[in-house]
Amino acid sequence: LGALLLWYVPISSTTVMGFDSALTATVLACVMKARDGMAVFGIDLPYTEKQVKAHMKDIMAYKLFAVAVLAIWLFVQEFSLSSFITLASAIQGFAFLLLARQAGEEGSMRGISRKMLFTYGLALCFRLWSTLFYLGYLPVDYSGYFVYQGTDVLTLLVIVNLMFRALHRYPSADEDSFWVSVPIAVALVLGWLVHPNLDNVEHADAAWMTSLWLEAAAFFPQILMVSR
Repeated sequence: LGALLLWYVPISSTTVMGFDSALTATVLACVMKARDGMAVFGIDLPYTEKQVKAHMKDIMAYKLFAVAVLAIWLFVQEFSLSSFITLASAIQGFAFLLLARQAGEEGSMRGISRKMLFTYGLALCFRLWSTLFYLGYLPVDYSGYFVYQGTDVLTLLVIVNLMFRALHRYPSADEDSFWVSVPIAVALVLGWLVHPNLDNVEHADAAWMTSLWLEAAAFFPQILMVSR
């Protein structure tokens, strides 16, 4: 959506700020038209112009993310199935950036599981163990040349930052009581016993598979905390 808006909104000849204001106004108009269009089908979206303006920072974040994805895609100059690996990694990093922004604005880590952050960070470490030193699991397009790995590194830094915040502003331990050591142990065992061989190095292949199992288990602590 951000890429399409950048394509169709005329660039102001005055200042970049004028272009950004025009783009923001276009986003607002699109949201309002989408609300009116859904109302035709009997679907009521409770969005008012005031509410949309109150979330302009979030809209700006999504807009910048769309521009970054478009810029990387233009740099790569090709689109294949392996490009979805890089796109998925970018969306994952953007999600954690939004989480960090929310925690910063609220000044609290309440509702965010520290064990989830730890498990996800561990998964990224295992993935980077394989992708930084071997080529078997990298995208075959140009995004495999450090764009994919760089996105994971930035995501890991955001997670580490969130974990440091959690050391000082963390809810009661009773709210985050999931035994995360159990799925981590299971992931290590399964990753070592059952893994592909695209790297042709057993520990690197096992590290990649372990990262997948850890990603699958990382949200269990968060789900348990939310349910309570």
